[in-house]
Amino acid sequence: MANSRKVKRLTGLGSCSENPDQMIIAVAKTHKSRDVEMIIFSDNIGNNNGKTLANFIVEHHLGGITETGRLRNPNNDNTIEGWIWTINKPELAKWKEKEIRGFIAIY
Repeated sequence: MANSRKVKRLTGLGSCSENPDQMIIAVAKTHKSRDVEMIIFSDNIGNNNGKTLANFIVEHHLGGITETGRLRNPNNDNTIEGWIWTINKPELAKWKEKEIRGFIAIY
């Protein structure tokens, strides 16, 4: 049986299509990299937040992405897409340090 600490669900993708980097920084700060192997996230069809985040992860080599394709959410009948992010921990750590240094340098 898988350890539940290793897989987490990401919620609150509301502004992700405009600022995927801020979502990644939040993930990097929130989840201890030694504890989390994969993050699952989903989005309603028609929203670009989930797709934007998945593309950002791949473009920055922050890990692998597996798409579920379109599914019907049985809780509300919305059609959703889902993604599983297998975290590249060394790249996420390097990216986080670079981004935070750049952010601090602006101020």
